[in-house]
Amino acid sequence: MSQQKTAFHILTLKDASGTRSVALDAATVSIGRDPNNTIVLVSKTVSRQHAILLRLPSPGGGYRYRLLDGNSAGKPSTNGVIVNGKRCSAHDLNSGDALMFGGQVKASYQILPADQAKFAKYMNVDSLDFHSIKLEPINSKATFIAEELDQTPVPNQKNKASDALLEEDDFELTELFCDKFRKP
Repeated sequence: MSQQKTAFHILTLKDASGTRSVALDAATVSIGRDPNNTIVLVSKTVSRQHAILLRLPSPGGGYRYRLLDGNSAGKPSTNGVIVNGKRCSAHDLNSGDALMFGGQVKASYQILPADQAKFAKYMNVDSLDFHSIKLEPINSKATFIAEELDQTPVPNQKNKASDALLEEDDFELTELFCDKFRKP
């Protein structure tokens, strides 16, 4: 008996390499600058092991993702994770959430109903295979501290530069992605 998918979880990212959408399905997804991560981000302000997405069962069926700042050993990232304009160490993602990694890499999380499953034919959406999360990074290059670059707010302080980054394009990533699925 196979369980039919009820929704697709999509993470749309915009970093130095461009904009891309990734279909999430794995139980754990590691995010960071190190090439061993499931999702590799291109930014000097992103830590080698910046964040983890954990797939958890939803109370009403299906599943959801929880975003955790840092690596699997519990070490937080250098420049943090911002969700909907607020820095956080953990957040249960909801469709439409706006994310920022290291003060420079923007992302948007969407949950698409299964009736829009044909999206993969019409978009270049990467699908992720399971990757284990490595505790030791191979890349020994240091992470730039975003506060020195005036890109990320210091915890419990308001930083207008970071707010401007979040608002400057009103998360056109989400709109760009969702426009492809709207019915005429």
